[in-house]
Amino acid sequence: MRSNNFDNNLPLDVGVDAEVGCWGVWITGQGQANYDIGGSELGLDAGLVSDINDWADELTKAFNWDDPAATGPMRTGFLEDGVELGRRVRQQLPPAWTVWVRDPETYKRIELPSVS
Repeated sequence: MRSNNFDNNLPLDVGVDAEVGCWGVWITGQGQANYDIGGSELGLDAGLVSDINDWADELTKAFNWDDPAATGPMRTGFLEDGVELGRRVRQQLPPAWTVWVRDPETYKRIELPSVS
């Protein structure tokens, strides 16, 4: 488990969150204030980073730019796929860090417990 430029022993809040036009990984803490990053900066493996950003891109592709209010719900299983990605992230990050997934329909945050 490695993380570039972040202290593994200090808290960091890491989210897997699909937002229109953004990367799929969000961080807060250690001098960072809620912004999206590519994911590799945290030391996540390239395959996982690609999977997260493909997942987040689904929301951007589904977004109705001409009429945002007309954007429909995401496909069945979208949230579950995000939770599985979050579990994979949790396995690759230090236990001191919080990992969560945001439900794109309710905007509720789902925290994923640290693995031993």
